[in-house]
Amino acid sequence: MKKVKLFSFILTFCLFANLALTPMASAGESSNLIGFRAELKAIAYKTYSYFEDYTDQNTGLTYDEVRLTEKGTEEAKRTSPTNIAMYMMSTVSAQQLGIISKKEAVHRLQTTINSLEKLEKWNGLFYNWYNTDDGSVKKDWGQFISQVDNGWLSAGLIVVGQAYEELHGATSELVENMNYTPLYDPEVGQFRGGYDVAKGAVTDHHYGMFYTEPRGVDVFEGSYVYKDKKFVPSWGGSMFEALMPGIVIKEKDLGTQALGLNNQRHVELQIEYAKEKGYAAWGFSPSATPTGYSEFAATPLGTSGYKDGATVTAHATFLALDYAPEAVRKNIKALKKFKMFGKYGFYDSVNVETGELAKAYLALDQGMIMVSIANYLQDGVIRDYFHSDVIGQTPEELLKKEVFSIQ
Repeated sequence: MKKVKLFSFILTFCLFANLALTPMASAGESSNLIGFRAELKAIAYKTYSYFEDYTDQNTGLTYDEVRLTEKGTEEAKRTSPTNIAMYMMSTVSAQQLGIISKKEAVHRLQTTINSLEKLEKWNGLFYNWYNTDDGSVKKDWGQFISQVDNGWLSAGLIVVGQAYEELHGATSELVENMNYTPLYDPEVGQFRGGYDVAKGAVTDHHYGMFYTEPRGVDVFEGSYVYKDKKFVPSWGGSMFEALMPGIVIKEKDLGTQALGLNNQRHVELQIEYAKEKGYAAWGFSPSATPTGYSEFAATPLGTSGYKDGATVTAHATFLALDYAPEAVRKNIKALKKFKMFGKYGFYDSVNVETGELAKAYLALDQGMIMVSIANYLQDGVIRDYFHSDVIGQTPEELLKKEVFSIQ
């Protein structure tokens, strides 16, 4: 297999940068589709209410997790750069869907930006965990600088800056100050996973896998085959590795012979994997469990990584909206039969063999659901905002010309 050089589609951009209402159905659309769009809008209302109820009003920082237990509600009052990004993009999504006004969206986002400007940083990059009440670094959880989490925060800031002109100056300054150079290893041509401030050392591992969340750098061409379909694997075989970057990158529209095609294959094969197992629903990705958090996947789609299991998570379904809307519609019905739907939308996961629920809501997963719905109902609005910035425009030609040998 031939070694080739590619550029990361979210996080490498940052390095090189620094070195409404649901649309009316058109004529001919079925009543099922019209009803589905209304259902998605209703799900978005409930999903965003999590961010309304569990984002600190003074700091604009969203709780990492809220879990319902026999003893009551447990609120994890910590947040990460990715959580902040998901809150910001979810707020833009909520305004686009007519859930909140533009005035409220700008007010909420300005509060968050004010906190981001004050938070303790390392080379302009953010620590992995902060307390939501005062923005202090949560040092009992370590002092780690995550490359991929900061990449998502950069993406969220770019979306906000493009969505609201009045916030563009502040978001641009934050992004420009995020210096990823210390995390880049020029000898390998890849980013390190991060930096431990307390130890004063970068991680040993790199982000070298191409088809995963950061969309890595050096890769070896090749493909796997499952159910007679070729695909480029991810590390673990989970849905978020495959499809999360596509909530901001126009992979489906521009990468028709590469990433977009591969995304389509992963959706189809996740569904096939569930059928092979005899599961009543599909959608395998890292998620909450009744007692914590774990990694789940359709294991044939990964090279190493995540474990097999009958645990299905809701965010994996919504990430697939652009690729298999009818299958998503049916899967939402299947998830609701497991009594997954609660006050803030879908609980995070269910074991489809036992019916046991993880009655938890995670900011990350709620955000993926929210942005996926907005993109589907509003013609890729979040992706459009990201690509309106020069950082988002950087990979467009590569996306167009790249070809995966999986046809």
